[in-house]
Amino acid sequence: MFEKILFPTDFSEFAQRMLGCVTGIPGVKEVILLHIIDATEYSVHGWTHGPELENARLLMEEKKAFLERRGLKAVTHVDAITSGTIPRRILALAEQEKVSLIVMGTHQKTTIDTLLHGSVSYDLLHHMNTHVLIMRQNAPECPGGKTPEETCPRIFSKVLVPLDFTENSYEMISFVRGMHDIGELVLQHVVIEGGTREAIEQSIAHAREELAKIQTDLEQAGFRVTVHIRVGMPVEKIVSFAEEDDVSLILMYAHKRNWIGKFLQEATPFSVVKNAKRPVL
Repeated sequence: MFEKILFPTDFSEFAQRMLGCVTGIPGVKEVILLHIIDATEYSVHGWTHGPELENARLLMEEKKAFLERRGLKAVTHVDAITSGTIPRRILALAEQEKVSLIVMGTHQKTTIDTLLHGSVSYDLLHHMNTHVLIMRQNAPECPGGKTPEETCPRIFSKVLVPLDFTENSYEMISFVRGMHDIGELVLQHVVIEGGTREAIEQSIAHAREELAKIQTDLEQAGFRVTVHIRVGMPVEKIVSFAEEDDVSLILMYAHKRNWIGKFLQEATPFSVVKNAKRPVL
């Protein structure tokens, strides 16, 4: 499903860990490596990016060799942009190369304003046209001294799929049916708190009924499925349950019509990306 991946890198230690994860994504055949130098800021010293470009090309060759030793085709791009933005360049290359997945890391920020407006990965989500996998720098380290390549092939071992029973939820289930490398599928519905006890109980009963239908359908398709219901605020319960159940990945549907202006800051997928310690696809 994800045969051709675009991997923007800043050459940080975290980016190298993520590159190890990329090698374990089921079905990957080709990785397009991209490093972007932001030359949009005017400098009184004139063009000063020559050495940076040369070093980037050398580092890219090392990353390419890393992937090729693992049997993957690798292509490198080193760009210096003098106008536009880094997210726009990433998206332009993704469209040009017709990639099936963009893999991005995001750094932990110190203020909410920076978190919402200063991160390339979050800016990327405003305009995405393909699948995007976001990994947090503050995610748990690889256990037992293992390398990312030893642990990250398990990224699809236990996938959490939050469902709200809208049309988009059922589109997500159809998407999941095409992912045959999932070890365990965890379905979760959050009943929003705030109603009467009777209304909440009715919502729970309805959720049990709907989840049972979906579970039966997926099990007949060969998936191992568990279902869970929580009561509370969706983002909080999705994020906390991901930790509680030790999932390897959260899979969500991004409502493109919602990814504008202020509503972007309140949209559930965006808030989950912002708060979850687990990778979010």
